[in-house]
Amino acid sequence: MKPIPFPRFPPGLVDLGLEPFPVLAALGGLTTILLLLAFRDRRALSLRDVATIALILAGSAAIGAHLAELIFYRPDRLATEGLRPLFGLLDGLASSGALVGGAIGLLIVALRLGRDFGELADAVCEALPFGWAIGRLGCFLVHDHPGVRMEVFPAVAYPGGARLDLGLAEAVLLLVLGVLALVARRRPRPPGRLALVVLGGYALGRFLLDFARIDAEGARELGSHLGGVTADPRHLGLTPAQWLGAAFLVAVLLQRIRRKASIRFRAR
Repeated sequence: MKPIPFPRFPPGLVDLGLEPFPVLAALGGLTTILLLLAFRDRRALSLRDVATIALILAGSAAIGAHLAELIFYRPDRLATEGLRPLFGLLDGLASSGALVGGAIGLLIVALRLGRDFGELADAVCEALPFGWAIGRLGCFLVHDHPGVRMEVFPAVAYPGGARLDLGLAEAVLLLVLGVLALVARRRPRPPGRLALVVLGGYALGRFLLDFARIDAEGARELGSHLGGVTADPRHLGLTPAQWLGAAFLVAVLLQRIRRKASIRFRAR
């Protein structure tokens, strides 16, 4: 199959001041809230609970995403501009930081509402993948995450040669995880188990996908056609998102080993 045509946001919408990423990010956030509302009865959430979750998670995720961008991806801005970049909250966002910030925000919600953290995490992870996938389509439309050269589907026909687009690939990954979450919720599971499956699946998928992310040489080549293309920093060959994903997967694995060891000890 031929590569996917290079996406272009409708010029008429741009003329109206509508940029693709903010529009689709907002649509993704709205989708997540609507799904939380649709599923709230099953999770015994009131309208006020959903509003609290939405407001606190939106703020904490945005703060976490911006701090991660500055600390792990653009530390040069802090070195040259001082504290000023900290206040441009939407000027650079890293999804890995959004996850950490969102988790901290959800812990605050759990304490505020007197609810189990695992139960709230399961409720959020039933809805979040679908909204997040829509937001990633915004990344696809603005070409934020080009990958390695590839000549066949699902490559995208970038100027200068077809490439994998990690924004599109991650959107597909999130949709798959969202469907799996809806299927998995049909059976009773311990609180937090569904969230671990969804987030573990995302961490593993993101870890593998980032190996196909554009490198510095590819960024220079593509930048001659598009301009403003940069490669993610790498430490010991891995991107910051890969390090965070690996740490999360190791933590989940250790938790599972500890839990099984505890069950065996009690059985004795």
